[in-house]
Amino acid sequence: MPPVFRPTSHTLSAGRSQSFDHLVAHAASVEDCRTLMRRAPAHLKLLPFGSGLSLGDSCLNADGGLIVTREMAQILRFDQTTGVLTSEPGLAIGALAKHTILADNEKALFPAIYPGSAAITVAGAIANDIHGKNHTTQGSFCHHVLALSVLRSNGDLIVCSEREHAGLFHATLGGLGLTGIIVSATLQMRTVSSPVLKREDLYCETLAEAIALFRQSDRDWEYRYFWFDPFDSAGRGIFTRARHCMERARDAEPLHWLLRAIARLPLPAAIASPTIWRAWYASLLACAPRRRRSYMTYDDTLAPLDRFQRWNTLFGSRGLLHLQSVLPECDAEDLLNALLAECRRAGEIPYVASIKHFGPRPPAGLLSFPREGFTAAFDFANRGASTHQLLRRLQARVIEAGGAIYPGKDSTLSPDGFRRSFAAWERFAVHVDPRFSSNFWRRVSGRDNDADRHA
Repeated sequence: MPPVFRPTSHTLSAGRSQSFDHLVAHAASVEDCRTLMRRAPAHLKLLPFGSGLSLGDSCLNADGGLIVTREMAQILRFDQTTGVLTSEPGLAIGALAKHTILADNEKALFPAIYPGSAAITVAGAIANDIHGKNHTTQGSFCHHVLALSVLRSNGDLIVCSEREHAGLFHATLGGLGLTGIIVSATLQMRTVSSPVLKREDLYCETLAEAIALFRQSDRDWEYRYFWFDPFDSAGRGIFTRARHCMERARDAEPLHWLLRAIARLPLPAAIASPTIWRAWYASLLACAPRRRRSYMTYDDTLAPLDRFQRWNTLFGSRGLLHLQSVLPECDAEDLLNALLAECRRAGEIPYVASIKHFGPRPPAGLLSFPREGFTAAFDFANRGASTHQLLRRLQARVIEAGGAIYPGKDSTLSPDGFRRSFAAWERFAVHVDPRFSSNFWRRVSGRDNDADRHA
């Protein structure tokens, strides 16, 4: 039986702050995708959909059609000698990593970029050009994409790369699913010594101390990130640095028992309040050692939130709004303190805050977010209009300082902010498929794809 669109009400973003009606269909093959696009009503705007992990509205298409590609999750080719792998779009990065690192081969192969959630699909990783905790050494996910097969709404299947259809290739890298359906991707895996990471957790009294550690650890530690207490004016927190090592997987330590226990609790949204979050940080950091060394698996170190399946419910019944920005290297500390001060003045402090470091490698795609500097991620409880207004003020301050906003997690970016974040947006717009759209694209472009197009 051919796939069909079925009405679905209240499709949520992962941030749980937005819900819209959609027509949803599941595709298990390239031919299914073709059939769905051919049979969709002419007025219906389409969008591919993977795991739906965007915290904003880039994976939503209100009153439009979503083509879910999670069932297209096969590895099509894998050369263990070169590390070149071709997969379908719905393969989860966690499944990809398990397959390659356990392959019957003398060397362990691993995705160059491992995201904060192992459930992100290959196509989702490309569409959002995700970054890990090792940008300074490996760049972003799309720096390791060798070729793509993109199915357009007219039925054309276009194979693109740096050498062939390069314009479409660079528009699809970080292109938020708007250029067509990625039906296969060829990736370059990297060689690592083992799945185990040698890890150090360092207690920091201030943001300044953590930023200094990013720079001091750049040469010897591949993965680095800092999470901190946003309720504390100094920004005390835990700086984590890690690298692959020769220890075997069975030598890795399990996640701390207390965190494992908390992760299993059915924590309700009703407990979400600044008071509880403030107390949580105070108790956690009060018993944190100055330095802790351990050996842990890559998933416990690089994707720790995967243990907390309901973490996004802990911001109240209205969900969360996320802001991730990249701050220019030279002004990062002052700008970060200024953003947090603005949150305190507004009386809306983010419940979760973290920092990573981006190296100087140029963006891979026309809408790729990662660029040189420090990237800060904030999760706010959604209080409605006041939170939206605060995020717009924070975004304006970042952009005025020469920074940019991450589209893959955004819900509030203005058209001007988008255009100033991505100077190549008009070159990108040329390659947007005329049948494809999203809530994000309509908001930031002022277009519905058919208007204002140029060759």
